This record gives sequence, structure tokens and C-alpha cells, in this order.
Amino acid sequence: MRERALCHRRSNTFRYNGPLCDGTLEKVHLLALPTKQFSQEKNLSGKKTKFVKGERHFMDLVFFILEIVGTVAFALSGALTAMKKQMDLLGTIVLGMTTAVGGGIIRDLMIGKTPPVSLVNPLHPLIALGVSVVAFLPFMQKMLSKTNATYDVIFNVADAVGLGVFTVIGVNAGFTALEEPNLFMSVFLGVLTGVGGGVLRDVMAQTAPTIFVKHFYATASIIGALACAIVHMSWSELAASIIGAVVVVALRILAMIFKWNLPKPKYFVEK
Repeated sequence: MRERALCHRRSNTFRYNGPLCDGTLEKVHLLALPTKQFSQEKNLSGKKTKFVKGERHFMDLVFFILEIVGTVAFALSGALTAMKKQMDLLGTIVLGMTTAVGGGIIRDLMIGKTPPVSLVNPLHPLIALGVSVVAFLPFMQKMLSKTNATYDVIFNVADAVGLGVFTVIGVNAGFTALEEPNLFMSVFLGVLTGVGGGVLRDVMAQTAPTIFVKHFYATASIIGALACAIVHMSWSELAASIIGAVVVVALRILAMIFKWNLPKPKYFVEK
């Protein structure tokens, strides 16, 4: 009995299964046991955080669905801008696709990930292309041209969700792609991913970027990216992604309800 107890004793890190043929004890790492599977990641402080792989799969599924929602909203935003500028079908498609994936492509180029993910796995560009073509159909143009409060609410909420999701995707890309990520770079990549496509859309449409003129938009992305990065430093990617996305979406919805805008200059008026 004493030998059996000795052969099956446990420690905090290892389990001893029993004597081998030579009389030594077989040592098995507890993290290698099939009861729960963990993966580890480094956060900004250099510490390793672990999470159950099932949680990671669930997070990937949820964010994939939200990515699709955001891609549709961003592509529709670009298509509407193009049609208001009297662009043809090609212009509508280009602006729709640029708005949906432009920020992510610029982010990938900045961190040296070539070719960009959107070109290697073109699911999101194809979705944006399809949304742009559908929006250009005559009956859709007629419907979208009408002022509808319900449609505006649905579109703005979907756009807010897209902004939140793409912002945290950019932040997480900074942590995973860079050997020594820092807070500024992670936040910058998050904001770039969230609003970069919209800026490209407005520049191509020859208008001042909307995020610099009105709406509490880029500011919400900055605050959410900062929250995501800070939580990522001391916690896990899952918690950071959820908190960052919720902060962005909540700020955008509150800004729409209470008409938040940043202050503008009073004594410099364009003549």
C-alpha cells in the first residue's frame, strides 16, 4: 500500500503514474492530461495568461459572426456614399469593399503581414462585393434613399458593432504579430483597423473624413482600444476583446442617443 501510494502521489505540477520497468517513477505533466486543454499567450507585460481552448473556440465563433455583421454595415456605408456621389457600379463596389477591408489591409501592411489576410482569405471582400452589388439594385436604391428611422437605428447599431469588433481585432493583432508590443502601437493598430476603411472611403469620395468632422466615432474606437490593451496587459485576450468591444459599442450608442460631438473651433470659420 505504501509503494502504491508513493507511485501515485501528486504535486502541484506533476503526477507520478507508477514505476517503470527500471523501477523509476513515470512523471506526467498535469497540463498534458486530456481533462482540460489550455493554451498560453503573452500579454504586454510579458506574463503568460492561459485560457481553456473551448473558450477560445467560442470567442472565435462569436467574433466571426460579429465580423460579418460589421463587414455588411461597413460595405453598405461605402456603397451609399458612392451612390450619393453618383458613382457607377464599379465605383460603388470599390468604395464598399474599401470601407469594409481597407483598415485591415493597411494594418497588415504596417506590421509586415504580407500578403494581407483579406487577400489570402477573401471572405470579407467577397461579402462586401455582394453587399455593394445588392445595394446598387434599383429596388434597393429606392428603399435606401428613403428616410426610415427603424433602418437608421439598425444600420447604426450594426456599424457600432463592426467598429467595436474591428477595433479589438486590430489591438489583438498588435499583441500577436509583434515580438515586443507596446501600448501605443496596439491602440494605434486597433483604431486604424476600426476607422481606416471609412477614412479611405471619404478620401476617395473627395469629402472631408467624417470622423474628423462629426460624430463621436474615432474617439469611441480610441477609448475602446485603450481599454482592450490595458486589460490584455494583465488578464486574457478573451476578457480584453469582450471589454474593448462592449466599450466601443456602448459609447457609439450613447453618442447617437445624446448627440455627442467633440468641441469645434469658434473663431475659425471657413469662408
